[in-house]
Amino acid sequence: MSKYLLFLFTHFIGICYVWAQQPAFQSIDQNNGLASNTIYDMLQDSKGYIWIAGDKGLNRFDGVNFTQFKNSNQNSKALSNLVEYMPGEVYTQNFSGQVFRTEGDSLVYEEYLSQGGNYRPLIRIGEQLYSFGMNYLISKNLKTKEYTKLEVENAVFENGTDDGGGIVYFSELGALCKFKQGKIETIQKIPFVNNKFNKIVKCKKGYLVFQKNNNQYIYLLNGAGISRLPGIAENVFVNKICLIEGNIWVCTTNGIYIFDENFNRVNVGEALLSNQNISTIIKDQTGAYWASTLNKGILFIPNINVVKFGNYTPSALTQKGNSTIIFGTYENEGYEYNIEQNNISNIFKVPFPNQIVSCVYDKEQGLSLFSGNYLRIYQSNMLVFESELAAKSMAKIGTGAYLVGYSNGVTVVVFNQEGYASVPSWLRKGENKEKYFLNTGYKRSRSVAYYAKDSTFIYADVSGVYLHNAIQRLELKYKGKTILGNQLQVHANKLYIASSNCGLLCYNLEDKSMVKLGSEFNLENVNRVKIYGDFIYFSTDNILFKYNPITRQSLQWFCDNGLNNEEIKDFEVLPKHYVVGTSNGLVRFTESEFYSENYRPNVFIQKVMNTETGVVMKPGQLQLKSTENNLDIYFAIPWYKNIQALQVFYKINNGNWVKLAPKQRLLKLASLEPREYSIQLKAVTRSGAVGMSEVLHFTIAPAFYKTMWFMLLVAAAVFTLIFFFFRFRTNQLKHKQKVELEKQELNRKIELSTLKTLRAQMNPHFIFNSLNSIQSYVYSGEKELASKYLGLFSDLSRSLLDSSNKHEISLHEELELIDLYLQLECIRLPKISYKIEKNEGLQEHNIFIPAMVVQPIVENAIKHGLANKEENCLLHISVTADESHVKIVVDDNGIGRKKAEELNKAKRNKPASFATDALENRISLLNKNRMKRMVHTITDKFDGDFPSGTLVTLTIPLDYND
Repeated sequence: MSKYLLFLFTHFIGICYVWAQQPAFQSIDQNNGLASNTIYDMLQDSKGYIWIAGDKGLNRFDGVNFTQFKNSNQNSKALSNLVEYMPGEVYTQNFSGQVFRTEGDSLVYEEYLSQGGNYRPLIRIGEQLYSFGMNYLISKNLKTKEYTKLEVENAVFENGTDDGGGIVYFSELGALCKFKQGKIETIQKIPFVNNKFNKIVKCKKGYLVFQKNNNQYIYLLNGAGISRLPGIAENVFVNKICLIEGNIWVCTTNGIYIFDENFNRVNVGEALLSNQNISTIIKDQTGAYWASTLNKGILFIPNINVVKFGNYTPSALTQKGNSTIIFGTYENEGYEYNIEQNNISNIFKVPFPNQIVSCVYDKEQGLSLFSGNYLRIYQSNMLVFESELAAKSMAKIGTGAYLVGYSNGVTVVVFNQEGYASVPSWLRKGENKEKYFLNTGYKRSRSVAYYAKDSTFIYADVSGVYLHNAIQRLELKYKGKTILGNQLQVHANKLYIASSNCGLLCYNLEDKSMVKLGSEFNLENVNRVKIYGDFIYFSTDNILFKYNPITRQSLQWFCDNGLNNEEIKDFEVLPKHYVVGTSNGLVRFTESEFYSENYRPNVFIQKVMNTETGVVMKPGQLQLKSTENNLDIYFAIPWYKNIQALQVFYKINNGNWVKLAPKQRLLKLASLEPREYSIQLKAVTRSGAVGMSEVLHFTIAPAFYKTMWFMLLVAAAVFTLIFFFFRFRTNQLKHKQKVELEKQELNRKIELSTLKTLRAQMNPHFIFNSLNSIQSYVYSGEKELASKYLGLFSDLSRSLLDSSNKHEISLHEELELIDLYLQLECIRLPKISYKIEKNEGLQEHNIFIPAMVVQPIVENAIKHGLANKEENCLLHISVTADESHVKIVVDDNGIGRKKAEELNKAKRNKPASFATDALENRISLLNKNRMKRMVHTITDKFDGDFPSGTLVTLTIPLDYND
């Protein structure tokens, strides 16, 4: 019984509702950052910013941030009547008559233009800005900034408009007048002066006049008379008249009435945005509309051709006819919508809220199928079948038979007995419909489809996409990857799969091949897919695509070109219309009415701030100190559609573009090196449009110790120090060198003096020995020998005297002197014989050696070696020379140095040999400070263990004296 009561409660014939065509809009209010929901006027400036004047003052909106402008002189916060002169210079006024203008981020009080307690809207005519008073005008030349006050008799300027360079206004005498170049002209008298008009708008056919907040009537004054504008509802008050692209937009307390230039209603029926108290409306540079209200903020209309109808939350849609769809909602409701008749009829409404996840229309049977927590079938809006099956997806497989995917798998539902024959024979196992359940492992199904040619069931569940027929159960994979299907659609011999991990796939049911469609879109998640004619329509969360797989051409609908920024739940494509179910209701549009987005969003740098000091600098050719290298760059992009789809980039100098977050409007640069910088910003829409890329140039100066002048100064100082240091060191070295040279010269003189002394000592020593020998010959009576000896001695003495003042002598002279000396010694000691040998070719005249350097060696050999030997005393002197040295060898066969030393010790009273010591001292002095030295070696000779003489070698470099 309760089931029938539920049937009667939920499935009566639906009631039809007729809906006005209202544009889909987005609300911008205090929840989005707007200062107030009461807006009096709006303006889009030449840069693209939206200026908003309301009861909380003036704001500028760039799509992300609201910038508020204030002035301490304001005696009323509420502002209205926005007039732009140039980018960044906007005039506004409050209802107390004060006038302000923007300058940078400030609001400047224009005292001279202010009207002293009365609000009369400013008018701009070319370069002149006019403010009205009682019988006077105040004008400001916006270019020269000069003010002029004009007295006008019998003229009360309550409101006016521009008419070819003149001001058209109402006079107190009940006439429409024109003031131009100091003259007043009456255009038309008003027959009923009791209706005091205070609003006037110039249009093509004349002047539209009305009295705000006093009546709802608008009159046309065109010289021929006065007529009332038709088509505005009673009890509706006019707030403002706006002219947009030739049409007249009348903003009222109950929406907007649109007329063409011939005063014909464009929006027949209810007003646009009915039930809204509209203060003004503007159309921006992208084609979007902004309607301000006096109580609900701003209504932003991305595309006025996208129509929203009803307050529904659609969850599933399907096509019923060329102009009709049926749809289910999240509240467990079913509806039928006829676009041509513009009415919606309720099919059912269940008092137990639950989402309708799928709906199908069976044209053959005239049945509407809705699935949610129950599967319900309706015919002529009457419930004819109901099952507790929680169906997720449905597909017709034959007359009265439907493939159903539900929470535990896949089954076939037969609506009547005639439909039994439509169930594939391989699935029929008797007349019990419970036998029609497909064994899928009790997995949650998402979507089902049917391929009639070979009676194949196709379903997608949580584990993949499968084909199931009498022969096999096969899982479909894409490049070895499991496919997570969202929706399946069979068209001809192809299976289209909308998946959440592989994008849009097409599987050929004949040749078993699979391809990915729309790879150029780089999509991984596709929610819905439907095929109509040669086109594939599919959707993601917020984009609807129309795609030709042959030509690969496409159309896209998204927020940027008019579709509201809401999640797409489902869609249907009718011959003339698109119907889209979104998270915020149902919208429809036609392809011809939908425009593609080609607007290029520009980037504007607003200010540059030093991060550490907070000092704000205006953009320009900034010259910054080395300590000002941490910067915050604030910029704006006037873009008001899908902010998340906007791509923002920056680059430094010629570097790579770096991506920023979509809503980021602050660029922080830290620890910049001293150099010139060029910061470039750009914005790119989803369609690829790139706007103006503004460039910020600035230079960060190096620290003073890194500047060129400082480095030159340091270099000069260092150079000076080095110069004076080297000069000091040079002088010091010169002095030291001078002292050293003087010292060396002194040492040389001392050495020469010493050598001379040694030679002077040596020569007397020899002479003393020779005289002793002569004396001994005289005493012994050997007069002849003494005479010979004396002759030789005189020759030797003469040679000694010649060489005594010479530092060096030739080798020839040295050998002659030695020969004379040996002759004398042989006379004194007849037992001694000697031999002097010279190698062949010896150029003894050209070889110079220190004087008296060989004689002491010879003297020492005779005195100590040969003189103490009894007989056979032999002295051999050999002289050889090569390319670099002369070698003199003195060889004796005397008693040897050891025996001579013993004999000298025995003769205690005999002094040590002077010649040996003198020679060693002299050689040491001569070798001092020389690179090439004489080498004096003494070798003791032995015959077995007995001394057999001494061998002395003296090696002298040929360039010894150089």
